Amino acid sequence: MDAEELQAALLYEEEKQRLLVTRRIRQLRERNAALEREPSGSETIQNEQPRAETPASSHKRGALSTDDAPSAKRPIKEPPIYKGKSIKEHQEYVLSCDIAFLQAPRLYKEDIQKITWAMQYLSGDPRDRWVNWWIANPVERLVATWPFFTTFLLDLLDDPVARLLDAHEKYVEAKQREGQSARQFLTYMETLEAQLDPYTPKQKLYHYYARLQSELRIAITNHNVVPADREDLCNLATRLEKNLKDGRKTKTGGSSVGNRSGSRQRGKDSPRPPQPRDTPSQSSDRRDTKGVVCYNCQQPGHYSRECPRKKNSSNPNRLPMKSGKG
Repeated sequence: MDAEELQAALLYEEEKQRLLVTRRIRQLRERNAALEREPSGSETIQNEQPRAETPASSHKRGALSTDDAPSAKRPIKEPPIYKGKSIKEHQEYVLSCDIAFLQAPRLYKEDIQKITWAMQYLSGDPRDRWVNWWIANPVERLVATWPFFTTFLLDLLDDPVARLLDAHEKYVEAKQREGQSARQFLTYMETLEAQLDPYTPKQKLYHYYARLQSELRIAITNHNVVPADREDLCNLATRLEKNLKDGRKTKTGGSSVGNRSGSRQRGKDSPRPPQPRDTPSQSSDRRDTKGVVCYNCQQPGHYSRECPRKKNSSNPNRLPMKSGKG
């Protein structure tokens, strides 16, 4: 392709994009004009003064006026104010907005309606940065999508490449902590996986199993059941986790009860534990040795087992030699 053909192709693509943007703008204008022609619910009430409404109250009223909106007893919950402090805050903010859109799908059919409503809950630097982009791009903002809006806010937290590497490092080093249930650990892994390239179901299954506590992995292996996916593995790990916990409680409780019952039984029925026996010196002090003659040395005052000559002559090499004469 030469330079002229390349330039012609680029001009064709630019014209194509311009036509798409023009068509999109015309559709939005037609839709806004149709919405303005529709009578609102407040116009049917006569002799009633209009009241100033906040964005939140108008959102609730508009959402409740649709056919598939929730009842007045359960109004749509507003998202928290987003300040752009952490990825967790970003995820909670986006989730709250998505739930609100699901509760009033007819009110938030278009992405531009979702973005303009969610903009009200931005604060601080995210609000200033988005408003600056909104003002500087009057054409692009009409065709901006909801994923583009959420990604724009996410990129303000950290550089996309640095954020990806940090999430991957946390995912590799993830381990089930002491006191963390199998379900809580799965939620943590899913939060990290949302920031990474998608894994296959088998990879998710193996990654989750390899990061569980060793005691739980052994119990899963001994169960001789291969889970179909990671959700089944988490359910199995939750049941085994409960069994292991109950087993430890039963073992600890049985030993303590046995010790208490055994001590009470000894107090009532069992004989007293044997007392230490008296030493020979203690027994000889209590006995009357008057008139006792030792069979070993023929001296009075002690028994033969207490004979001092016997103790001194315990070595046969020290015994006196007998003479040959009778």
